[in-house]
Amino acid sequence: MADLQRSLGRECPDALRAVAALAAAYLQAGRVGPALQLYEQVHQAMGQVLGADDRDTLAAAVSLGRVYHAAGRLADAGELLRDTVMRAERVLDPDSPLTRQARESGVIVAG
Repeated sequence: MADLQRSLGRECPDALRAVAALAAAYLQAGRVGPALQLYEQVHQAMGQVLGADDRDTLAAAVSLGRVYHAAGRLADAGELLRDTVMRAERVLDPDSPLTRQARESGVIVAG
């Protein structure tokens, strides 16, 4: 992963997507700590590089919200997912798959 980031650059969207895929693998394997650390990095970097309302940044926020939930950080998950739903509804179609995914993730956290 370090080689990929060195060759493409730490803030290259493709490198960030690769790091997000690694974070997803960690989460699927039950390694919440490393997944959380990577998702936080990806979400922050995507926000800086692509903007807070970019589709990839919104997708990273949904993933980060889910890992916050898995880590027991329910308040952080709820706050992030509420903000993500509002952003997604504003910049994407309210019925887009990503908007629905954000909304459903928020319901899971709340409920």
